[in-house]
Amino acid sequence: MEAEGSGLNPLQVAELKKAFSICDKDGNGFIDGHELRDVITLITEESPSDSELQKIMITLDKDKNGKITWDEFITSMSAWFAEEFKAQGDDTPRKRKLESSVQDRQDVHKKVKNFFQQFKEGTHERVRKMIQHGNVNLDDARNSDLDSLYRETLSSEAKLRFLEEHRRTMLNWDHIVTSFNDPFKHYEAVQCIARLFSIVEVFNSPQERRTVSEDVARVFEAFVRSNLMPFIIRAAESQETLIQFEALRILVYFIPGPRIASTPEDSLLHPNQMFFKKLATQHGVIALFISRLASPTLEIREQAVLGLGAVASYNPDARDFVLRSGVLNPLLHLINTQTPLPLLRKIAWTLSVLCGVTHPLNQLPSWAFISPLLQPVTNILFVNDEAILTTICPALSLILPGLPEIVILRRLVDILREVSLPSVQKAALKTLTNIIRFDNNQMFLLLNQCQLLPQIEMILTSAENSVKIEACEFILVLVGLKGEVIPVISTSHIVTLLVGFLGIDSLRPRAAKILKYITRTSPPFIKVLVSQGLITSLANSLTHFKSYDRVLSTMYKYSGPVFNFEFARDVLIALDNILNVGEVEVEATRQPNQFALAFDLEVIDKLGALLAAIKENPDKDAISAWRQSRPDDSSLEDKVKSILVKVSRVLHHQMAANPASKHVMSMIETLAKKYYTEPTKPEQPIHQVENTAMLVKAILGEDIRVVSLPKTITQPEMKSGFEAKFGKSPLILQYEDEEGDKVIMRRGFRS
Repeated sequence: MEAEGSGLNPLQVAELKKAFSICDKDGNGFIDGHELRDVITLITEESPSDSELQKIMITLDKDKNGKITWDEFITSMSAWFAEEFKAQGDDTPRKRKLESSVQDRQDVHKKVKNFFQQFKEGTHERVRKMIQHGNVNLDDARNSDLDSLYRETLSSEAKLRFLEEHRRTMLNWDHIVTSFNDPFKHYEAVQCIARLFSIVEVFNSPQERRTVSEDVARVFEAFVRSNLMPFIIRAAESQETLIQFEALRILVYFIPGPRIASTPEDSLLHPNQMFFKKLATQHGVIALFISRLASPTLEIREQAVLGLGAVASYNPDARDFVLRSGVLNPLLHLINTQTPLPLLRKIAWTLSVLCGVTHPLNQLPSWAFISPLLQPVTNILFVNDEAILTTICPALSLILPGLPEIVILRRLVDILREVSLPSVQKAALKTLTNIIRFDNNQMFLLLNQCQLLPQIEMILTSAENSVKIEACEFILVLVGLKGEVIPVISTSHIVTLLVGFLGIDSLRPRAAKILKYITRTSPPFIKVLVSQGLITSLANSLTHFKSYDRVLSTMYKYSGPVFNFEFARDVLIALDNILNVGEVEVEATRQPNQFALAFDLEVIDKLGALLAAIKENPDKDAISAWRQSRPDDSSLEDKVKSILVKVSRVLHHQMAANPASKHVMSMIETLAKKYYTEPTKPEQPIHQVENTAMLVKAILGEDIRVVSLPKTITQPEMKSGFEAKFGKSPLILQYEDEEGDKVIMRRGFRS
């Protein structure tokens, strides 16, 4: 799941919020120049110069008011983190294997550090001189005092030698251009320009290219200034294979533009301007690429496929223009049982672009355009190749919803079972998550006919943590958006595994959020979970509300505590849900709420520790910021109070028969006096605190939810709230009115 509008996943957004909070030392919601200088000095161990700081402020401070807001910060970081466009489908794609959430978090903060490091003046020149004088051991980055941003660049002297050669060649640019008119030097000139443009591949990320931005930009500017596009087009139409290939390489490099990190959006070099893409299309590159798909030379066909993907990527108008140009038939004609794997990888990437993978979700291509792709994409899905599967799965997630293609659904489930590569499993899980998010019919096909849940259970049992995290995201969508499937989940071993995940750092937040939804289910199922220690496990996990973060300490020299508000909120809601479900059982059995009796001394002690962490040693700025992010939600303290009140009301009547209840009540009263008694008001036993809420049981088929609502709510407000949650469905609602009479609304809210 990505954070809406940012292109970042939830973990990245959460870590960037921490980074922003650390930079915002006074907690006023802004980062000013003084705060920025202090933090950069801490993380780079060198104070930025005034000019460096000014460059950073110009980049981050979009409205130029001298203050960096969270929105401005996340926008710039999103651009910095964005996957750089690459000539996809290479034989040796770059891989990134994450062993744990800690490693993933470290990666986020290293990128933040790298963002600031890129503005250091003359860094690349300084590094080059150090190498020339033998001051850097390239074989052991640990012996270098250089930032990690440049270690990858310096890990190979070949990149530096390339840069020296590149600069020498650029000095002869005018001579190269005149060589186009000499038939004996034509190939040499085209090859030389292709070599110059390959700088975007040698320095293969926007961040790296930022360190050599002048060299990268100079090639593109010289090419446009010299009006070489007509010459390159003619070279690509040449009868000589080598000249064709080099000319097509130039076009594939040229069309996306230089892609340099932190390029101003109003610059012609910025990808959103599409300057280079428009220039190429004006000279007929789409028709050229389509014609070269029929070339007998494999390498030329590969470049033509990549070129079409380059034109279509990221811009919906450009993609639709490519689709209207009749590209699909000649492109799909390349797919057969004899298609070489390197070519098939590139075809898979271009097809995924045409399906809308690199475009906004609200600007996907028309189904009329891409419907011919369904069968070829399905066929490619059966090729057991890591690069192909990780590329084609996202495409399927965009075109599959709405189409009951049971063959594809079964194949995706089979991939989870048969392919053990984490990258492939994660791609399949993301595809399945998108499918169930948008299509209820396919969700039930997956659950009932494809036996998906046993495979999810297998992954939760045996896969590496990064795959388990993706599986948890799938379950979260399943139970969060599709509440009617909670009873299906409850019959599996999955919930037991999720309870166990409360003890694992990387999985704990997701497990708590899922359990928040699952604990709204029927009393018999909750009774089983409570007997297995669910309440104790949830309460014990609250010890992680306040923690000392080694990642933040290492990166920012930050020694203070970190408060996991969202996690604590989810745990408290889950505990409250359990008590509410117990009230439903009370109606049927006329017995005390048995779930309240499971709140023993250990559980109450953990709730008290949470209150202490909030009240006695708070990060006031962090608490204030979190409350502002949820203005309509009750505070954590109020959620704890609600739980204590409900438990105390049950235990108050059990003290004579159950001595243990007396001890629990004593601890609850102690917490109430310490944290909730107002000095100006007379002390009142917590079990006598007025109950301002009522419990409403909502029944929709097998889905039973207990919702706590204020007693002052009107029927129109109740109707509006339930319609927003369930839609205009034939609900059955049960609740007691202010006089204690049971009210049953059997026909729900049909309009």
